[in-house]
Amino acid sequence: MNCSKLKGPLQVRCPSESGEPIAPSGSEGQRDFLQERISLYARATLFATAGFWLAGFAIAVLWPPRSGAMPSLGDPSILFHLAAVAVFLVMAVASRMRGLPEAALRAVDSVGTIAALWLFACMALSMPRDWRPEMLDLLIISSVLLYRAATVRVCLCRASSNPSRLTAARAARSIS
Repeated sequence: MNCSKLKGPLQVRCPSESGEPIAPSGSEGQRDFLQERISLYARATLFATAGFWLAGFAIAVLWPPRSGAMPSLGDPSILFHLAAVAVFLVMAVASRMRGLPEAALRAVDSVGTIAALWLFACMALSMPRDWRPEMLDLLIISSVLLYRAATVRVCLCRASSNPSRLTAARAARSIS
């Protein structure tokens, strides 16, 4: 199979001429796959979060607020948003480091996601009530968590060591 025409921005993986599989199997292959997915999640949320941060300033310039001052870097909501951008930047950089063990990758994913969601909640709490910040926070949190669920695969294979976790794993599989 000649995949040279398929390469490009999507980086399609092609089997080598020697018949090597596209996705390596085994624990190292699973770790590589997890690293790739966490990196994709971190980069996508980084670009989206940074884009919305910049869009806030662009909107303020194009449509100045009728009351109140223009947004500035000293506003708490803008600082919390910028801190969330920094968390996703750290996640993106850390998830691209070669040789990280699976436990470290999962720590980067979980700690980074929880920290960013906490910062978004703080951002919403620092906004004026007239803006309905709780609705904005719900939109942000649900978008981040849904995208994470779609990109980062959670392995349920370790659930078999604990019967109660196995039942939860079977229930989760039956739902999806």
